[in-house]
Amino acid sequence: MSDQKMQLYMLAPRLIDDIRVHIFNASKITVGTEWNYSNIVSPFSRIYLIEDGECNHT
Repeated sequence: MSDQKMQLYMLAPRLIDDIRVHIFNASKITVGTEWNYSNIVSPFSRIYLIEDGECNHT
C-alpha cells in the first residue's frame, strides 16, 4: 500500500464501511459528439462508465 493510501486509510479507517450506495436506474447508451448538454442540474448523482474513447466532464 502506498504512503498516500495508508494516510487516507488512517484518517478514515471505517469510511468504506459506512458508505451506502443505492442504484435506482441503470442504462447503456451509445452517444457521439452531439451529446453535450449544459446547465443540467439533477437531484441525484450520476456515475459514468466510458467503455471506449474519451470524456471531458466538468
